[in-house]
Amino acid sequence: MAQRTYPSYWLYKDNRGEWRWTYEAANGETISVSSEGYKRRVDAERGSTS
Repeated sequence: MAQRTYPSYWLYKDNRGEWRWTYEAANGETISVSSEGYKRRVDAERGSTS
């Protein structure tokens, strides 16, 4: 598993094969999650920073 620094965004594929993201605080707690799945990773990346 990759080493992570916090705060950070985490991109992953869900059970439907769509990309989603979560944003985690410096203490590792989840602050925000994507409300939709994205077909392309680049779209999830753009959605996480908007």
